[in-house]
Amino acid sequence: MDSPPSLHRHVQDGSDVLIWDGLFSPDFVTSLYKTLNNTEYDSLSGDQAYRSWVCPFDVEDFSGHPLFQRTCEAFAEEHPGLQPKCLSAKAQVLTFGDFVPLQAPLYDSDVRSVLYFANSEWREEWAAETILFSKDQGGALAIPPKPGRVALFQANQTRRLGVPSRLTHLTSVVVQFEVEMQ
Repeated sequence: MDSPPSLHRHVQDGSDVLIWDGLFSPDFVTSLYKTLNNTEYDSLSGDQAYRSWVCPFDVEDFSGHPLFQRTCEAFAEEHPGLQPKCLSAKAQVLTFGDFVPLQAPLYDSDVRSVLYFANSEWREEWAAETILFSKDQGGALAIPPKPGRVALFQANQTRRLGVPSRLTHLTSVVVQFEVEMQ
């Protein structure tokens, strides 16, 4: 029998940061990783001096995906009565040497960001921790990737996705979506 999901709760700037492990079966994690690993990603470089490899998802389609549905169920267990509405969803791949700028807050306090670490295999020495910065940037919370890990936090937090160390040839695949709590 599968063990129940574990929830790690942190508080940063007075807001919950929820991190779940084990929400999804190993078969689900492996299957979704294979799908995302074979997805076509576009380079979004614009006027910037760096590239970002991203695959946006249709919000309506994504709202029916088991990844979104199960994450919303887990959130509802912690915050009954709130109904999440998907605002945006994308997958992003990162590799050693990529530059990831700070992502400034894009939404107000009713919106949460969710990160799903999609790799079916990940070792601690491969790094790629996501960093959530406090409002005064005097402190930070590091969220290490782990297969199938889900992290949920206020979308108005400044953050930086981590890149893999040179100890792996694998890309880090992260699904990021924003939900409005109604």
